[in-house]
Amino acid sequence: MPLLCFTILSTSDNVAWIEKFRPSTFSEIVGQEENVKVLQTMCKTVSLEDFPHLLFYGKAGVGKTTMAYVIARELGLYNPEEQIFDIYEFNTSLDRGIGVVRDKFVDLAKIIPMNNSRKIIFLDEFDNMTSDAQEALRRVMEIYSRKTIFIMSVNDIDAVIDPIKSRCIPVEFGPLKPNELFTIAEIVLKKEERFTSPEQLEELRKLANNYDSARDYLEAMLWVLCGGKFETGFKIEEYIEAVKHSKPYTYEYTTSFQKIVEKVVEYLNKKGVEERRKLIIRILDPIMLNPYYKQIEKIAKEWLRYQLQQHIELL
Repeated sequence: MPLLCFTILSTSDNVAWIEKFRPSTFSEIVGQEENVKVLQTMCKTVSLEDFPHLLFYGKAGVGKTTMAYVIARELGLYNPEEQIFDIYEFNTSLDRGIGVVRDKFVDLAKIIPMNNSRKIIFLDEFDNMTSDAQEALRRVMEIYSRKTIFIMSVNDIDAVIDPIKSRCIPVEFGPLKPNELFTIAEIVLKKEERFTSPEQLEELRKLANNYDSARDYLEAMLWVLCGGKFETGFKIEEYIEAVKHSKPYTYEYTTSFQKIVEKVVEYLNKKGVEERRKLIIRILDPIMLNPYYKQIEKIAKEWLRYQLQQHIELL
């Protein structure tokens, strides 16, 4: 899930697992052992002034964003506890054209870092940017590299122009193995202090054989733990109206939990950016939640939050 999209949630209890339990150090990362070894050594031996641009490539959900933030921490560019935020993240699947480079990245690249000699600009899903936009960014990288480290994350490295590739160290992220995914599940369950029967654990272990992405596996894991169903009726228009006015919402019929999410996503996708953002914040904010939401068991709430965050990129 974009990382910026999760920062609207105010408490740790209301952050999706994919964010809540994101590793913050190299030692906490599960999988990608060779990348961890190389990048950790680089952080220790290369000065901040000489640290190179990086190009992470591999499928979604295998640790590219996590690695970018761990590197930022290791370089002293990201430490929320000490109010250090010299890393800026953009999901470039939303802003793909040359205009965003001119309007956002140039101005940002000019900014003197708050606490350090350089900052990081992390561009997620960079392979979605047009060739013209990538060419414009190449020039920005040349001019402002003394102030800025660029880290690009892509699924398809062939969609990146050669001049960008030549200015970055490429790092390939392979798929996660079933035992690594199950280890992640065990870590999450332990930190959540959630009781899980031996039968459920075995189901989760087998489930890991069907996935190679932590993001996809955690989604499937949530679905298993909440029973794959939801027994409260739901009408999206009435629910949204109730949320907007902080009123209770009563239901008339039964529908599946999956259908609820589909209807929420379908409804919000028809709305403008600002209204969509405001409604989502209200839906996910525990202060604004109505009795309908309070009836959902905790694991189901987590699954709903996760689905919304994955499907609505403008959060």
